[in-house]
Amino acid sequence: MKDVEMKSTDEKKTEKKEEAPPPKPTLLQEIKANVQLIERGVASMEPRFSHRVLRTLTSLRKRLNADVLRTVIEDTIEGIDASSMVGRVC
Repeated sequence: MKDVEMKSTDEKKTEKKEEAPPPKPTLLQEIKANVQLIERGVASMEPRFSHRVLRTLTSLRKRLNADVLRTVIEDTIEGIDASSMVGRVC
């Protein structure tokens, strides 16, 4: 049997620090993902997709502003001018 060289605890810590966690999705990406989940839930008649969206709404609502809402509406709904709608919604 060959001898195995043990790593010191300092080497183990540096290896763990090198692995960075994936970046958090932006607010716009989260809203677009929720829209996709709603579409999937409607298409498959599965309530779990809409429940997942409902769970995330409170955290999204706290960070939402008029500019992000305008961008989401313009990107999601084709052929619409959201600049006139945002003033009425907010």
